[in-house]
Amino acid sequence: MTRLVCVNAHDRCYGGAGGPCPYCEPARRSAAACPKPQRIKSSPLTDSAEGQSCTLRWEPNCGDGGVVFCHHRGKGDGTGTKPPDFWGFYGCGPCHMAEEAGLVPVAEVARAIRETQERMAMAGLLTVKGWKP
Repeated sequence: MTRLVCVNAHDRCYGGAGGPCPYCEPARRSAAACPKPQRIKSSPLTDSAEGQSCTLRWEPNCGDGGVVFCHHRGKGDGTGTKPPDFWGFYGCGPCHMAEEAGLVPVAEVARAIRETQERMAMAGLLTVKGWKP
């Protein structure tokens, strides 16, 4: 029997319920045969940062420069790997730089992401089944 190896590191591939994921290949095949997982991209979400105020508000740096949508990479995410477009916050230049440098506590980043997602939901950019603004 050939052991299955998931080059995409899906948790369920290593003995989890439901067996291997559809991207797994027998170990004898090359990694090139497995497609990369698709990233959720949405220009309306990232463009929504225009005209917004910074949700991170990391003192004493906050306030200089325009606000952009900042993707938050967690531990283990490579520098070439962007998270989905709903996983980020509105941030000014100094706050964005502080977050990317790892100077901002994760709890503060999580608060900023939550606040950004709430703003997006209120603007109708994110929808939650059963919830109406």
